[in-house]
Amino acid sequence: FAKTQATAQGMAEIFNEEVAKRVPPGHKSVSKVMFLTCCTYVVEENDGLRREVLAEKRLEGQYMKFNSNGGFVLGQEKEVNLLGNLVSECVIEEDEEEEDEEAEGQGLAQIMASILPEHVPQAFSHFSHQHSKKKMLVCDLQGVYDSTRHLFELTDPVIH
Repeated sequence: FAKTQATAQGMAEIFNEEVAKRVPPGHKSVSKVMFLTCCTYVVEENDGLRREVLAEKRLEGQYMKFNSNGGFVLGQEKEVNLLGNLVSECVIEEDEEEEDEEAEGQGLAQIMASILPEHVPQAFSHFSHQHSKKKMLVCDLQGVYDSTRHLFELTDPVIH
C-alpha cells in the first residue's frame, strides 16, 4: 500500500510540474494532485499479539471517487475532449520543433481556460499511462478536493 501510494505521488509531482510549465502567463493555475503519506504502526495488545496499523492524515471535506480501476469515471456523461489536449501538451518532447508557437500558445490558453477541477483526476490518470510509455496507469482515484488550495488530496490508488 505505502509503495503504491509513494509511486503515485512521484507521478503526481511530475504531472503537476508538467502542467504548471504550460500555464500561460496571466491564466489561473490548474488544480494539483497529491497522494497522502501513510505510516505503519505496530501495536502490541495486552494479550501479547502484535498488530500492524496503517494510518494517514484524516481528510476534511466531501470524500469522492473520481475514477475506478473498473472503468467508472465521475461525470462520464460530460465527456470532455480537452483533457487529451492538455495531456498531449504535457508529453510533447522538448526538442520537437513547433511550427507556429503563437497559434499553439493561443490554443493552449483556450484549453487552460476551459479546464475545470473535476477534469484533473482523469487527466492525471491518462498522463500516468502516457508518461510511463503505457507501462502503468494510476487509477481508482479517491479522496477530497480542497477548492481553497486547488488541491486534490488522494488516497488508496491502484496502479496497473
